[in-house]
Amino acid sequence: MSRTSTIDNIINSRRTKAADINARFDIINKLHYYLPQLSETTRELQAKNQDKPNVIKSLERVHRSIDKSAGIVKQLLRKLTILKNRTGRDTINIGMVGLAKQGKSTFLKTLTGLEEAIIPTGEAYVTGACSYLCHDEAVPAGEEYAMITPFSHEEFLNEVLKPFCDAFNLHLNSVDELPYLTLPEESELLQTQKVILERLKGLKEHYNSYKSLLGTPPCRKPKHEIRRYVAKHAEDGVTEYFDWYAVKKAEIHCRFPQNDIGRIMICDTPGQKDFTPGAEDALMKKLSEDMDIVFFMIKRDPVSAEVQEEHTQFHDMVKKAAPLFEVNDWTYMLLNCIGGSAPSKILLDNLQSKVPTRMAPQPLDASKEDDVKTTFETILKDIVGQIPILDAKLLDDLKEQTLALKQALNELCSATNKTFKAASDNRRLDDKAAKLIEQLYSELDKYKEKITTQSLAPAIADIIQGMDDNKPELTYNAIDAKNVGMWSGDMKNKLRAEFVKRFSQLDIVMNDMVEKALSDLENILTSDEGGRLGFIREQAPNGNFWEALKATIEETLDEYEYLNMAIDNICTTKLHFRAFILPRLTEITTGLSGGPEAGADYARFAVQHGEDIETCRNSLLSAWEYITGRCEELFDDCDGELKDINYTPAKAIKAMVEEFILLWYSHNGRTRAEKNLCDFYIQHADEIWPASKAPSSDQHLKQRWNAILRDIKEQTTQLN
Repeated sequence: MSRTSTIDNIINSRRTKAADINARFDIINKLHYYLPQLSETTRELQAKNQDKPNVIKSLERVHRSIDKSAGIVKQLLRKLTILKNRTGRDTINIGMVGLAKQGKSTFLKTLTGLEEAIIPTGEAYVTGACSYLCHDEAVPAGEEYAMITPFSHEEFLNEVLKPFCDAFNLHLNSVDELPYLTLPEESELLQTQKVILERLKGLKEHYNSYKSLLGTPPCRKPKHEIRRYVAKHAEDGVTEYFDWYAVKKAEIHCRFPQNDIGRIMICDTPGQKDFTPGAEDALMKKLSEDMDIVFFMIKRDPVSAEVQEEHTQFHDMVKKAAPLFEVNDWTYMLLNCIGGSAPSKILLDNLQSKVPTRMAPQPLDASKEDDVKTTFETILKDIVGQIPILDAKLLDDLKEQTLALKQALNELCSATNKTFKAASDNRRLDDKAAKLIEQLYSELDKYKEKITTQSLAPAIADIIQGMDDNKPELTYNAIDAKNVGMWSGDMKNKLRAEFVKRFSQLDIVMNDMVEKALSDLENILTSDEGGRLGFIREQAPNGNFWEALKATIEETLDEYEYLNMAIDNICTTKLHFRAFILPRLTEITTGLSGGPEAGADYARFAVQHGEDIETCRNSLLSAWEYITGRCEELFDDCDGELKDINYTPAKAIKAMVEEFILLWYSHNGRTRAEKNLCDFYIQHADEIWPASKAPSSDQHLKQRWNAILRDIKEQTTQLN
């Protein structure tokens, strides 16, 4: 497989995961918004309940859970941002980093064949804005162009100006205040501060030169205009440019001269010694969020074989940029040996020891095409195998972190459930809740008794009886009129159509029974004589009462796995009788289709050419009895009422009610279930009995607290 194809496969594999990553990102982003709100409201509730030690103690436990969850959310948000960018881009991105004047831009010029006007080099610090060099086969040689993306006003204020202001304790409310900013006296500053001040002066003095770019949409610039948006000086080394101040990034589309390079993008970054305030943090953010691989360029010192301290600091910086990876998982070192002089073994050993990278340092002359091409080819071979490993490591870590967050959020929900329950001393509400629970069980028992004593499925009984009494018959006149082969296919089709018709009738009747049962149960739960859970319907997405009820039970009773199973059994296909109908229909139609694909079990249904007429007739007439017997085995592993679905379909409605009562009882018995339900009714007193309780001074806080909790719990249920 070519390298281009391999890189395409990597990118396409990432895209298959993008939808899931984006969905997770949205959930975590919402939690990142809700948790601080919950924290603030919890503090307000603490202030309102100083006279209730139990409540204060519970709220402190809630706060600890919030802090734990918020910490995991913060980590996950950063990791999901990385994965969101990683799975969303259509290139493999390589970052070029290193100290200033090491040969990074020279290497890229040699690699791509681009001119000085596009990739600036020189004795002075030249690189201004980050340039992304994108291999684009659709771009003819000599017709390179750049997509220039300026900063928005907000980005420029926060990402560019704020670090400068922080260095001198200055403040700006908006970008437009920059020309009027009062700067400190230079005489009072240290030398390093003077350098920073000089750059801030440049931003201020030349504001009118670049301000018109800020906040404008990305724009396309031809080759001869690119330099003024990425470089500090013109090619003459004298004329200054200021547009680059406003440029967030320049994506330069060009065709690399190498064959089989694939969708590669290389980012040329400013030299590390040329950093402005905050630039190191910005570079680490760029490396972690935008880059798959990093090239670190070092120029060989012709005199010393020692490694400069600035180079070793790079190792720590990259570690901070991607803490999940080892630095030598994703960095490669290029050793620029000007003039082609070979590095000493001592220097190579020192570099490998003090600045370890994935491969041994790669010596080359950054200005020589053969050196650059050979080195790039060598590293690319390793990259295409390494990137899928890094992607898998990120995804595995995401799964672990998601599980940790879900556990922390469940602990938080458990802590909140106990907070005001323990503090409730309103006996009147307890009595009302107990009475309502008694009514609920009474209504459910009445409904179950009604189902037990009353036939609910005369139509089903007629259809099944009709199948037994009116088995398909074959007439000898029809058989005699056709040869065996034609008769076989024709009669099988007719018989199959008859079964499809009858089972379709059965399906419709059974489905109507289930819908009526669900409606009856919902009426019981929402009526004054039953559960009085009508307020849940208001929270139901798309009006689905059962989906909202499931979420409410999860929030309240803390029996996640068991209760999920019970409510799923009520509302999903198992109790909509698809398990009763479709297997029978499938087995009959498969068996009557004949041929090897039907399998040995169905060989008796196939009418083979050459069989006598009586054998064919008997084989077809045995199909109904055989299939009915086989289907009785479908629910042999089920316990209780569900097993009755095999024999008397009408009893499945009774099984549904049994399942629902079991849901409320919980697996710890009726006493535990009644306590949980009583707590639930008290917690939702304002919704179930709006006029039963006078509002307290902190009632609005509790309502806000519960509303935020519902939002958090809703997001928690979507984590997987």
